[in-house]
Amino acid sequence: MSQKFQIVSINTIFMNGNLRTNVRRIFLLLM
Repeated sequence: MSQKFQIVSINTIFMNGNLRTNVRRIFLLLM
């Protein structure tokens, strides 16, 4: 379930905002 949630959150991040902010958020999620 946690993996699915992470994938959904990553997808929503890519759908919203700029690529640079997306990369930053993804790095924050990974850390």
